[in-house]
Amino acid sequence: MSPKLFNFLLIILPVVLYFGYLNPAYTGVEGLVWTPTNSILSLQTQNVQYANTLSQISLIEQGALDFNKDYNGVSEEKRDKMEIMLPDTVDQIKLRNEIILIAAKSNIAVQALKVEKDIKGEGNLNFYTVTFSVKSRYPAFKKFMENYEKNMRFFILESASIERQEKKEGDPNAVIIDDEALNISVTSRVYYMK
Repeated sequence: MSPKLFNFLLIILPVVLYFGYLNPAYTGVEGLVWTPTNSILSLQTQNVQYANTLSQISLIEQGALDFNKDYNGVSEEKRDKMEIMLPDTVDQIKLRNEIILIAAKSNIAVQALKVEKDIKGEGNLNFYTVTFSVKSRYPAFKKFMENYEKNMRFFILESASIERQEKKEGDPNAVIIDDEALNISVTSRVYYMK
């Protein structure tokens, strides 16, 4: 091999090595011989992101420990009450039974009791729409609502309509037993966690 050819190869070889291997490895651009999947710059950026994430693990661990400490600080009795107020699931039969028992405690008979599950929910909460009607005097209904409010279950009263009983004209069989009794319709939502 002649010295001139050897010198030419010594000049060309670093240029080919730089553009064919080193530059693509560092920047990620397509090279003459090889195209890397990730460049050294992107790997360095990813390494910094991983280091930042790993440095935040101690904060997450501390938050989890604090949360666990707070959770353990709540008594079992209070946790049971919270489970009653906002349960993970609601049994429709138990919900109906609760309303009937509250009405019986207030000396009121519930009529047309419907419990319907809502499909859309709100945020982390789902709810059942509970509708029912009663015929009662106002003081008895007020006692019923007070007992319903004392119930541990989380609910929102959507609407309540109160009407006086009226004798329908032209209906000779219509009899009003108690003139002071009211027709009362109630709609409420009972919430539970998704």
